[in-house]
Amino acid sequence: MDESGTQQGDVLPEEWAQEDDISTEISVEIQKLKQAMLNEKFSPEILPFEKSLVQELKEVIEVQDGLIDEEELGTLSGPSRNSLGLHLRKVEIGRVKYLLRAYLRSRLLKIEHRAKRTLHDELYRSRLSPDELKYAENFLKLMEAHFQSSFLQQLPEKLRSVDDRDGDVDMNPGPALNRFVFCHVKKNVGTTAISDDPTDQALYLGAGDVYCLRYKPVRDLVESGSVDLL
Repeated sequence: MDESGTQQGDVLPEEWAQEDDISTEISVEIQKLKQAMLNEKFSPEILPFEKSLVQELKEVIEVQDGLIDEEELGTLSGPSRNSLGLHLRKVEIGRVKYLLRAYLRSRLLKIEHRAKRTLHDELYRSRLSPDELKYAENFLKLMEAHFQSSFLQQLPEKLRSVDDRDGDVDMNPGPALNRFVFCHVKKNVGTTAISDDPTDQALYLGAGDVYCLRYKPVRDLVESGSVDLL
């Protein structure tokens, strides 16, 4: 018997080995998804859609859900459905589903908050997935129809339009890019300007540093993956 309590020559249950393989396979992707969710949550603007990461994890979820269902129904040979390995796999896949929903929900909230601005700005429009683009278009149509039926049609005709600007007032403002965010520097970036004012002192961003800065100076670093939001 070795230190783990397993006799020499014994074979560990098959589902334990499968659990180790699954955890190793998706652990890196889970961490990427977790950080993508945090970046999306704390960024004032919508970020590029993580297409390959989302697609890969959706495929993992679909495959594992199928295997779990088969094992619970007893159609797969091996340990019983109450095995520890099966329970651990269900917990792990449940965690992935939660993170994926949180990531997509953060993006939908931003789309709903600034649907018109997002659709009319080519940069933000290009960052949406096909499903998000369709959702944004339908949401904007429903919102404008609701405004018209609720109160706009009761106003004089010259006041019924919802324009982007009314004099000096922007009726569809963009994201607050100068908002302060906490950021973690993943790799050495070097000296970086942290303000539009050229007289302000630049800041050295080194790997492992944590700062509270305005979002605008680090927005490109967030998109490139050099800086993570916290």
